[in-house]
Parts: sequence; C-alpha cells; structure tokens
Amino acid sequence: MMLLKIQTRSQILLNCKCSDILLPSIKGEVQILKDHIPMIILLQEGVVIYDKCRIPINRSIAHIENNIINILCQENEDLLFHAGSGFEPLTSGL
Repeated sequence: MMLLKIQTRSQILLNCKCSDILLPSIKGEVQILKDHIPMIILLQEGVVIYDKCRIPINRSIAHIENNIINILCQENEDLLFHAGSGFEPLTSGL
C-alpha cells in the first residue's frame, strides 16, 4: 500500500491509502506502484486516478518517496469545491 496526500499551502485535500496511482505529468501519464523509485514529477492540469477514484487537479508537483506520494497543488476554487464534495468514482475503463 502507498499513501497519497494531495494538499495546497493552506489545507490537506486528500490523505488516503491506495495501491495504484496514475498521474497527469507534463510528459504524459505516469503510473505509480508500490516501491516506485524516488522522484519529483511536474504535473499538468488533469485527473489523478487512484484505485477506482479520480480527482481533478491543476498544475502541481508530485514528490514520490518511500511509498508516499505528496502532491502540492496551487489553490483554486474548483479544486476546493471538489475536495468539499467528495471525489468521483471511476466508472469508465482506463
């Protein structure tokens, strides 16, 4: 299991355990699995998919190390709205 944490400077939007994460990097999608090598990834606006859920994000930075994925997002009203209302379950295939 990995720990996924999505946050802005002022609040934590998501803090959960998951087994599979797909990130929208600036060079294409990146899949993160358990024991991934440490790295920092620039993310573009898009959707983070984890297990069977998804969350929209704006431009962000992801830091991956020791099965912990920290995503630091810019603050934005749409992102905070989604965080307050829960996240969409993934209904279509990848």
